[in-house]
Amino acid sequence: MCYCGVVWNDHYNKDFSEIHLRFTQKITNLYLSNYPLSKYQEFLLRIIYRLRNQEYSWRRISRYLNESGLKSSRGKQFTPNLVSQIIKKNQIRKKRGQNNYEVKLSNFYYELK
Repeated sequence: MCYCGVVWNDHYNKDFSEIHLRFTQKITNLYLSNYPLSKYQEFLLRIIYRLRNQEYSWRRISRYLNESGLKSSRGKQFTPNLVSQIIKKNQIRKKRGQNNYEVKLSNFYYELK
């Protein structure tokens, strides 16, 4: 457990009649950022969705992509797990784009007299 704070001590601070503390916070969260997909990623998504709509399994889609000579956006071969994760991440990305996150930042002020 951590204890922290400001202590007022008359022995050392006789000249001060007020103490003001101000804090400003900046919140950064990468998960709220919405980076655009590259053209190649969009191309892969279209193929994967088209094959999935034709009721291809994840294994069959990965085999099709590998046999077509396509690589992932990071240059790796496709596995069934990778294909399913691409779809899952895209769905999360779409949801995130639809949500409007409200960020409230405030200044904290503390005063002693």
